[in-house]
Amino acid sequence: MPISIYPSQLQRILGILSRIYREPNSYSRARLAAEFGVSTKTIGRDIRKLRESGIDIESGPEGYRIRSKFFLPPINFDLEESLSLILAARSFSENEGRHLRDKLESALSKLFDALPDSLKAELPEVSEPIRIGGHKLSPIDREIFDLLREAIRERRTIRIRYQSPRNPHPTEHIFEPYWLVFRKRAFYLIGRSVQANFRSVNRVISLRVNRIESVRSTMGTFRPPEISLEEYLSRAWEIMPSGEVVKVVVKFGPEVAPFIEEVDWHPTQRIRKLEDGSLLFEVEVAGIDEIGWWLMGFPEMEVLEPPELRDKIVEMAREILRRNT
Repeated sequence: MPISIYPSQLQRILGILSRIYREPNSYSRARLAAEFGVSTKTIGRDIRKLRESGIDIESGPEGYRIRSKFFLPPINFDLEESLSLILAARSFSENEGRHLRDKLESALSKLFDALPDSLKAELPEVSEPIRIGGHKLSPIDREIFDLLREAIRERRTIRIRYQSPRNPHPTEHIFEPYWLVFRKRAFYLIGRSVQANFRSVNRVISLRVNRIESVRSTMGTFRPPEISLEEYLSRAWEIMPSGEVVKVVVKFGPEVAPFIEEVDWHPTQRIRKLEDGSLLFEVEVAGIDEIGWWLMGFPEMEVLEPPELRDKIVEMAREILRRNT
């Protein structure tokens, strides 16, 4: 049975394989989970996929290793597998991986060179008509991005100068960087702000990378977070948990019900169709800010729970009306 792997999962699995190959008996399941920002169960599934593909990975008390007599098999992709890799890389380079485009083109070139002559002739003809549109992204400083990645890898505390659009002056953070995440056309740095403007904060926050003005390393290090990136993001509507977990219930009218129904918006969502063609949409999220902004794009909706979200929507609608009348 073929193994289905999404581009982000493929990237992680290749990273796991690379680390185990370079540093045998150094990477345990817990260390890999911390490094990639996922749960140990997810790492276990990734290791199982590698084993199912024929890679002989052993687990020891100090970590994983590839058996010394095992050699990675030669590349033997068929047309659909080659096309899938090219389209995944093309999509990544047009969107969140735009700053890595040169490396991706180099990797694709090596892949193409290793293919059989029959595929080399057929693949361009099949792949060229397929295009995956890119989005306009917030620009990021490549040097700052690389410094953040290095600090995450080394678990090094950093000093960040951050310009929030809500504050007239930049904020100085002492920061423990956990993860870099791409959401909504921008990269976000998620981690623990230990200090902000020399005041103790000690809470996990999200910072938009293009608003980071400078990054400086410190001598401090930190332990990996107790929760995985998956667990952290599962509490948010998009990227920023902003309060206690609340149950949100929204009624969407028949005009937009099909659109709402066809998308997996959140891991906790529940949808119930009503006789008049409308539907009830239920979800549990930490804070109402992000989901409130999203709901403002649907005038055909009615917030049923919680009351504070309904009040927030009414307040924003009144402000829009005031500015446009």
